[in-house]
Amino acid sequence: MPKTKQRPSAVTIVSKDALEQAGIRLQELPDKPKESWSLREAVAILQEDITDALNRGYTYDEIVKLLAGKNISITASSLKRYLATARREGNAKTRKPRKPRNQALAVTQPMATTPSAATFGERSAQRQVRKTTTTRSAAKATPVSKSRAAVGKKASSSTTGKRGRNPA
Repeated sequence: MPKTKQRPSAVTIVSKDALEQAGIRLQELPDKPKESWSLREAVAILQEDITDALNRGYTYDEIVKLLAGKNISITASSLKRYLATARREGNAKTRKPRKPRNQALAVTQPMATTPSAATFGERSAQRQVRKTTTTRSAAKATPVSKSRAAVGKKASSSTTGKRGRNPA
Protein backbone atom coordinates (compact mmCIF):
# COMPACT_ATOMS: atom_id res chain seq x y z
CA MET A 1 0.00 0.00 0.00
CA PRO A 2 1.47 3.39 -0.97
CA LYS A 3 2.39 5.76 1.82
CA THR A 4 0.55 9.05 2.00
CA LYS A 5 2.26 12.30 2.76
CA GLN A 6 1.54 13.67 6.18
CA ARG A 7 1.30 17.35 6.87
CA PRO A 8 3.96 18.80 9.08
CA SER A 9 2.64 19.32 12.56
CA ALA A 10 4.19 22.77 12.85
CA VAL A 11 1.76 25.42 14.04
CA THR A 12 2.17 29.02 12.92
CA ILE A 13 2.02 31.39 15.84
CA VAL A 14 0.97 35.01 15.46
CA SER A 15 1.76 37.56 18.15
CA LYS A 16 -0.86 39.77 19.77
CA ASP A 17 0.98 42.89 18.55
CA ALA A 18 0.86 41.66 14.93
CA LEU A 19 -2.89 40.98 15.21
CA GLU A 20 -3.59 44.44 16.59
CA GLN A 21 -1.53 46.14 13.88
CA ALA A 22 -3.23 44.12 11.14
CA GLY A 23 -6.67 44.96 12.57
CA ILE A 24 -5.86 48.66 12.66
CA ARG A 25 -4.55 48.59 9.09
CA LEU A 26 -7.70 46.77 7.83
CA GLN A 27 -9.98 49.28 9.57
CA GLU A 28 -8.12 52.19 7.94
CA LEU A 29 -8.72 50.89 4.42
CA PRO A 30 -10.89 53.26 2.33
CA ASP A 31 -14.13 52.05 0.73
CA LYS A 32 -13.50 50.47 -2.63
CA PRO A 33 -16.06 51.49 -5.28
CA LYS A 34 -17.96 48.73 -7.01
CA GLU A 35 -17.17 48.56 -10.69
CA SER A 36 -19.33 45.70 -11.96
CA TRP A 37 -22.81 44.40 -11.20
CA SER A 38 -24.77 41.25 -11.92
CA LEU A 39 -27.63 41.41 -14.45
CA ARG A 40 -30.18 41.30 -11.61
CA GLU A 41 -28.47 44.22 -9.89
CA ALA A 42 -28.23 46.16 -13.16
CA VAL A 43 -31.95 45.71 -13.85
CA ALA A 44 -32.77 46.76 -10.27
CA ILE A 45 -30.65 49.90 -10.70
CA LEU A 46 -32.26 50.69 -14.08
CA GLN A 47 -35.76 49.68 -12.95
CA GLU A 48 -37.28 53.18 -13.13
CA ASP A 49 -35.76 53.92 -16.52
CA ILE A 50 -36.89 50.57 -17.97
CA THR A 51 -40.41 51.04 -16.59
CA ASP A 52 -40.58 54.55 -18.06
CA ALA A 53 -39.52 53.22 -21.47
CA LEU A 54 -42.19 50.50 -21.27
CA ASN A 55 -44.81 53.10 -20.33
CA ARG A 56 -43.77 55.18 -23.37
CA GLY A 57 -44.59 52.23 -25.64
CA TYR A 58 -41.26 50.47 -26.07
CA THR A 59 -41.27 46.66 -26.01
CA TYR A 60 -39.00 44.40 -24.00
CA ASP A 61 -37.27 43.34 -27.22
CA GLU A 62 -36.51 46.95 -28.13
CA ILE A 63 -35.13 47.63 -24.65
CA VAL A 64 -33.01 44.46 -24.87
CA LYS A 65 -31.52 45.69 -28.16
CA LEU A 66 -30.76 49.08 -26.62
CA LEU A 67 -29.08 47.43 -23.60
CA ALA A 68 -27.09 45.13 -25.92
CA GLY A 69 -25.73 48.25 -27.64
CA LYS A 70 -24.36 49.30 -24.23
CA ASN A 71 -22.72 45.87 -23.60
CA ILE A 72 -25.51 44.63 -21.31
CA SER A 73 -26.46 41.25 -22.75
CA ILE A 74 -29.84 40.00 -21.50
CA THR A 75 -32.84 38.22 -23.01
CA ALA A 76 -36.35 39.68 -23.00
CA SER A 77 -37.65 36.92 -20.72
CA SER A 78 -34.82 37.48 -18.21
CA LEU A 79 -35.43 41.21 -18.31
CA LYS A 80 -39.13 40.65 -17.52
CA ARG A 81 -38.31 38.28 -14.68
CA TYR A 82 -35.61 40.48 -13.15
CA LEU A 83 -37.79 43.58 -13.47
CA ALA A 84 -40.70 41.82 -11.73
CA THR A 85 -38.36 40.73 -8.93
CA ALA A 86 -36.99 44.26 -8.53
CA ARG A 87 -40.53 45.66 -8.39
CA ARG A 88 -41.56 43.11 -5.75
CA GLU A 89 -38.52 43.87 -3.62
CA GLY A 90 -39.12 47.60 -3.96
CA ASN A 91 -42.79 47.25 -3.01
CA ALA A 92 -41.97 45.01 -0.06
CA LYS A 93 -39.88 47.78 1.49
CA THR A 94 -42.64 50.40 1.22
CA ARG A 95 -45.75 48.24 1.70
CA LYS A 96 -47.50 47.96 5.06
CA PRO A 97 -47.56 44.44 6.51
CA ARG A 98 -50.85 42.57 6.15
CA LYS A 99 -53.04 41.94 9.15
CA PRO A 100 -53.16 38.27 10.11
CA ARG A 101 -56.41 36.70 9.03
CA ASN A 102 -57.17 35.36 12.52
CA GLN A 103 -57.36 38.90 13.95
CA ALA A 104 -59.94 39.98 11.40
CA LEU A 105 -62.09 36.94 12.18
CA ALA A 106 -61.79 37.47 15.92
CA VAL A 107 -63.64 40.77 15.60
CA THR A 108 -66.66 39.18 13.92
CA GLN A 109 -66.65 35.91 15.89
CA PRO A 110 -66.15 36.00 19.69
CA MET A 111 -63.50 33.59 21.00
CA ALA A 112 -65.81 32.13 23.65
CA THR A 113 -68.27 30.72 21.11
CA THR A 114 -65.86 29.56 18.40
CA PRO A 115 -62.39 28.40 19.41
CA SER A 116 -60.14 28.82 16.40
CA ALA A 117 -56.84 27.09 15.73
CA ALA A 118 -53.83 29.41 15.77
CA THR A 119 -51.88 27.63 13.07
CA PHE A 120 -52.49 25.68 9.90
CA GLY A 121 -51.07 22.57 11.57
CA GLU A 122 -53.61 22.76 14.38
CA ARG A 123 -56.49 23.22 11.93
CA SER A 124 -55.23 20.26 9.93
CA ALA A 125 -55.07 18.16 13.09
CA GLN A 126 -58.64 19.16 13.98
CA ARG A 127 -59.83 18.07 10.53
CA GLN A 128 -58.01 14.77 10.92
CA VAL A 129 -59.70 14.15 14.28
CA ARG A 130 -63.11 14.74 12.69
CA LYS A 131 -62.32 12.23 9.94
CA THR A 132 -61.46 9.45 12.37
CA THR A 133 -63.84 7.10 14.15
CA THR A 134 -63.59 5.13 17.38
CA THR A 135 -63.70 1.35 17.50
CA ARG A 136 -63.62 0.52 21.23
CA SER A 137 -65.62 1.54 24.26
CA ALA A 138 -65.57 5.17 25.38
CA ALA A 139 -63.07 4.37 28.14
CA LYS A 140 -60.53 2.97 25.65
CA ALA A 141 -61.44 5.04 22.60
CA THR A 142 -58.73 5.00 19.96
CA PRO A 143 -59.11 7.05 16.79
CA VAL A 144 -58.90 4.91 13.68
CA SER A 145 -59.17 6.20 10.13
CA LYS A 146 -62.26 5.18 8.16
CA SER A 147 -60.27 3.00 5.77
CA ARG A 148 -58.88 0.97 8.69
CA ALA A 149 -62.33 0.63 10.25
CA ALA A 150 -63.60 -0.83 6.97
CA VAL A 151 -60.97 -3.58 7.11
CA GLY A 152 -62.90 -5.32 9.92
CA LYS A 153 -65.98 -5.64 7.69
CA LYS A 154 -66.35 -8.38 5.13
CA ALA A 155 -64.07 -7.56 2.22
CA SER A 156 -65.71 -6.93 -1.12
CA SER A 157 -64.47 -8.65 -4.24
CA SER A 158 -62.41 -5.60 -5.17
CA THR A 159 -60.40 -5.74 -1.92
CA THR A 160 -59.82 -9.49 -1.72
CA GLY A 161 -56.65 -11.08 -3.01
CA LYS A 162 -56.42 -13.78 -5.71
CA ARG A 163 -57.25 -16.58 -3.30
CA GLY A 164 -60.16 -14.78 -1.62
CA ARG A 165 -58.14 -13.69 1.42
CA ASN A 166 -58.14 -10.18 2.83
CA PRO A 167 -54.83 -8.53 1.77
CA ALA A 168 -54.50 -6.65 5.08
